[in-house]
Amino acid sequence: MHQCRMSVLVQKLDNQFGLFWIPVSGALVAVRLNHVSGTVSCSRGSKSFWGCGTLPSLESIRIIITNSSDYALLPQKPQVFYTIPGYNSNSPQLVFPDFQPPLAVYSGQELRVWYSEDWKDVHEGDNSGLSCADVYAKII
Repeated sequence: MHQCRMSVLVQKLDNQFGLFWIPVSGALVAVRLNHVSGTVSCSRGSKSFWGCGTLPSLESIRIIITNSSDYALLPQKPQVFYTIPGYNSNSPQLVFPDFQPPLAVYSGQELRVWYSEDWKDVHEGDNSGLSCADVYAKII
């Protein structure tokens, strides 16, 4: 098993994503994001690490991980917002749990971390902020 740490900057609009690269070939089985600094917002007055930050949106997550062609990999059934049991938009870390089947990845492969509204090009007009995270990838 190989775990790697990479830092990314998640931005809120204008097709700006965070980048990380897979260090070794294998099967990607989980990804964890640890919040480092900053916040993002989907509306004026709301701030969070991974989403919107206002009730009832506090529970919703708005982070998408894609390949270099912007095809969504995580979550496996992407939507503009979604939930992960045990996490919310202000959790200090966000874990995409072990998923099946594992995703075949190769050394040097580029993956992207998107704010979902920017990824889908919807509702971006009132977005703001930047959020920095360390990315950990579990590869077997």
